[in-house]
Amino acid sequence: MLKNFRTIFTPQELSDREAQATFRVLNAVLVVTLLGVSAALATVFAFSATFNARVMVTAMAILLLISFILLRRRILTPARIMAPLSLYVTITFLMATGIGLHDISIIAYGGIVILASLTLGKRGALTFAALGAAAILIVGVAELTGALVTAATFLTVPGDPVLISIVILALAYMQVILINQLNLNVEEARKHGKAQAEANLELTELKNAVEARSAEFEYTSQLNARRAAQFKAIAQIAHSTTGLKELGALLSDITESISKQFGYYHIGIFFLDESLEYAVLAASNSPGGKRMLEKGFRLRVGEAGIVETVAASGAPRIALDTGADPVFFDNPDLPETHSEIAVPLKSGGRVIGVLDLQSAEPSAFTNEDIASLSILADQASIAIENTRLYEASRTSLEQTETAYRQYVQQQWSRLTREEKLKGYRFASGASAPLQEPLDLGESARVSEAGKIYQREGAQNNGTAVLAIPVKLRGEVIGILRISTSQKPRWTDNDIDIAEAVAERLALSMENARLFQSSANRATRERIVSDISSKISGNIRTENILQTTAQELSQALGGSDVLIQMQAPKQAPEEQA
Repeated sequence: MLKNFRTIFTPQELSDREAQATFRVLNAVLVVTLLGVSAALATVFAFSATFNARVMVTAMAILLLISFILLRRRILTPARIMAPLSLYVTITFLMATGIGLHDISIIAYGGIVILASLTLGKRGALTFAALGAAAILIVGVAELTGALVTAATFLTVPGDPVLISIVILALAYMQVILINQLNLNVEEARKHGKAQAEANLELTELKNAVEARSAEFEYTSQLNARRAAQFKAIAQIAHSTTGLKELGALLSDITESISKQFGYYHIGIFFLDESLEYAVLAASNSPGGKRMLEKGFRLRVGEAGIVETVAASGAPRIALDTGADPVFFDNPDLPETHSEIAVPLKSGGRVIGVLDLQSAEPSAFTNEDIASLSILADQASIAIENTRLYEASRTSLEQTETAYRQYVQQQWSRLTREEKLKGYRFASGASAPLQEPLDLGESARVSEAGKIYQREGAQNNGTAVLAIPVKLRGEVIGILRISTSQKPRWTDNDIDIAEAVAERLALSMENARLFQSSANRATRERIVSDISSKISGNIRTENILQTTAQELSQALGGSDVLIQMQAPKQAPEEQA
């Protein structure tokens, strides 16, 4: 019982709507009741009233005030009971001490029933209706039996207590019906409210889902737009580097194009050295990168650092926050770097270098950038390898051409020397070989340099001179010199004819030399074969030596031939 008593005076949590509604109703009822009681208290003290009436009204006011204080402290139960109970006790006392069933205060029993229904619900309304009916019956019986005599007792008839009690109980019953209907309406409204809340929740979830889908679509659209821009930039970079055949210019163009198209402030291209021990900076677009180039900047493969790690592993790496990434190498030449990505340059599955991209913005790179930048790195690797192959082929071709020119020079020098070929001259309708080289003066010097020499007749005593170099594979092997006093100058048609003839002359002479060289080689092979066949059938040493000397003398135009045998020298160890 003590526990139940403590529970009555324990503050309640007004967390649910029902408790909050009860609190508001009780608060309003007590405020109105206190105002009414205050007015009644002022009335009984202002006008003539009995001592008992003053005591009861004062006690009721005190009880209501205590209930209101407890209500403000979230103690609801005393207020729910004290509000109708205090009114019931007061009204009953006033009725009993007044004029009984005919006292005007009896009307307040209807208000008590309504107040009880508001504070205690259906049971409270019925309970106080029963108490009011019991009080009326008791007072009525007392008046009818003479136990209670008032100024209006003579007006009381036996049916009055019953009739008044029935009215009070009927009022309570109607109040219960009204409360039930109100409760049904409230429950229905609560159900509708709950359904509406669920519908609103579902709409909110749908809205959130639509917003999430919209955000995802927007992100995907931005990502696709970024990828499209990246692939467009890759295509432009690939197109711009296609025609470059010099490696230094290609690397410089790649770094500048990537920086311009992607907006990164520093681009660096590293190549692995022959020992695969260092990654050497080969090109950069930023001022800091160019200073690093001047210093011969290089990084050891495999050490802590973005470029070093990528060069060793062959896998891309991103540093979203270079200050927090323990692998990042803090470079004083690039103080603005806040994020970095490095992708390997590969050729045939082998890492040949690293493409390093740095941004002044933190978290400028995403995992999606790895795919597009890897494609860019592959394009750059292909361009670099093609340029390297082109340079190697060009170097090999230059070496071949140089060797061939030397060969041409040697062969024509030998041919000129062996055949004592100085040239031919056609003049005055007759041609004759040159016995000695002529001094052609300035025309010879110009032609030997591989240029065409021409001089008008007015500048050379009326004789127009034209000298065309006879070139074979870029080497001058002769001079075609033409002079005439029949025309003042050489026309373009004359020069074209002379050049064409000089080209055909060089080719024909080379073909003749090659044919003669082949014929000489065939003659040598035939002579050697004949001598070999004649000496191979002999088994005596003397006959072999004799036949060899005779055949070789005949092959060399009767030259004297001497074959002398000599014992091989012995080593000092063998002589001992």
